[in-house]
Amino acid sequence: LELNLISFIPLILGAKRNQEAEGATKYFLPQALSSAIMLLMATFMWYSHSTLCEPLLILSMLLKLGAAPCHFWFPQVMSSMSWGNCFLLTTWQKLAPLMLLCFMFPTSSPIIYPTVILNTFLGGLLGLNQTRLQPLLAYSSITHMGWMISGMIINSPHLCMIYFMFYCLIIFPVFAILIFYKSKTPKQFSKFRMIMLLVLPILLLSLGGLPPTTGFLPKWLLIQALITNHQVMIILMLIGSYMNLFFYLTLAFSALPTISFNHSSGGRKKKTLLVTLSTSLLGLLTLMP
Repeated sequence: LELNLISFIPLILGAKRNQEAEGATKYFLPQALSSAIMLLMATFMWYSHSTLCEPLLILSMLLKLGAAPCHFWFPQVMSSMSWGNCFLLTTWQKLAPLMLLCFMFPTSSPIIYPTVILNTFLGGLLGLNQTRLQPLLAYSSITHMGWMISGMIINSPHLCMIYFMFYCLIIFPVFAILIFYKSKTPKQFSKFRMIMLLVLPILLLSLGGLPPTTGFLPKWLLIQALITNHQVMIILMLIGSYMNLFFYLTLAFSALPTISFNHSSGGRKKKTLLVTLSTSLLGLLTLMP
């Protein structure tokens, strides 16, 4: 974990800008604090069996992951970094602490249930007010983290890893497009080529988990595993995903006014049809068992 941290700091500082230097500091301090708590609690567990050690160890992992309720640093750091570093922060940098969290801690910990619900809710709720793409994707990552951690409840770390792999596969082309066009806000979608204006909304809807896109599959696997004993929690997680999907729909359709046919009457009909179709697909979420 510490080698991973030390190797990532120079990447953040690569642009030699004040903003990225500030981001590197904001990234380093929570990571160092998390490591200190983890080592301290592991030492205490060796000598005693205090009930506080396990929750604090889990909180230290959540701090490393940038997951709620320890997410305060994550959107700010994302906003200060380049798209390439943002991709590494949301994928590779989360792999080791996520594996530690899912494979080493028991499912009976009382902190797991509120953590899952808090991540799915906060990620969707706070993402609604974002106008810049980097913090928006940061809050989206927090929502997805809640779904990943939910695999711990049924003692299935493999489902956590499957969800993480799907997330990485979907987010990679999104970041690739944003890196290529150097876009920071939805207003900059106007400089995209036509093919990208068609591909990016599909990727965003898949990232939001809209059926029948690829991003819906890992959610469906977790729902099937949780449905027997955790119906209330699934409903709360789906409400959070609704909010997440709402700002992805808004983001996806923000590209449509840049298409050349939008001023014609036929174009307006096509756009209305697309909105109606997407709303109908959104309604399919309520049909899930």
